[in-house]
Amino acid sequence: MNSFIVTGASASGKSTLIEEAIKEGYTYLPTHMTRAMREGEINGTSAIFLTNDKFESNYNHGLYLEPSLDFAYLKALGVYYGTPIEWLQQLQLDNHCASPVSIYIAGEIYRRMHILWLHLYCDDYDRYNRLVARGMSTEEVKKRMSSGDSINIPSSAILMNTSEMCPEEIMEKVKRLKI
Repeated sequence: MNSFIVTGASASGKSTLIEEAIKEGYTYLPTHMTRAMREGEINGTSAIFLTNDKFESNYNHGLYLEPSLDFAYLKALGVYYGTPIEWLQQLQLDNHCASPVSIYIAGEIYRRMHILWLHLYCDDYDRYNRLVARGMSTEEVKKRMSSGDSINIPSSAILMNTSEMCPEEIMEKVKRLKI
């Protein structure tokens, strides 16, 4: 099996695809973040949930790929997101997957190891409804619909439209793709 990274805007289907990958034997590498856990999430599995102080300490000890704390901080959401540098070794192993928060960091990983990179997108109607279904406030839905660089389309990634393809179909394509 190929290891891969997946990017996409909020509610593009990243978590759903990761869940399918785990069912198929992939090991998920969780992102570090300071946002509150959502219902059903498990610390250490869904993500590594940290306090701001712990995140900043980890950053100062060189544990993340993000080039600065300012870069790691999503001002619109008031949350830090960090990509553990150890992913570079783990993603060289078969059947691992990860979801870098930013296109920039995904690009850094891709440049360093030329890994399979999927970028998920969907139409705004589906995206909006998926965010609302998470129980988010109207304000947070608006912020997520318009923030982050993951709404841009990266040129090095393979594009997958989750309004047209289910996670099982995407994983079938992943199995056939060789990098």
